Amino acid sequence: MFNWEDSSWALPEYCSKYFRIWWNPNKFNSNDYWKLARHCFEYFETWWNPDMFNWEDESWVLPRYCSKFFHIWWNPEKYNVKDMQFLEQYCGEFKDEWMILKVYYSVLL
Repeated sequence: MFNWEDSSWALPEYCSKYFRIWWNPNKFNSNDYWKLARHCFEYFETWWNPDMFNWEDESWVLPRYCSKFFHIWWNPEKYNVKDMQFLEQYCGEFKDEWMILKVYYSVLL
């Protein structure tokens, strides 16, 4: 029996081409969602669940690997501003949408 709690991370990393066979949103460990973004971005619309995603620690993976899906995942209330450089680097074409967040936090600091 597969240990979903401790080994979910291995499925996207080593078995991404079999995603449709192993994906189970009820068993996949939410701590490993960043691995989905990195290795299974082509299935983004299948696995994405903003409530399961660790916005605080892993916001950076979304622009880095899933910029194509910006309009699905973008949430200025959840995105961690410490990862703004990834928006600048990978989501420049969406600057009109995220720049207000950068300006807002630069005024506060």
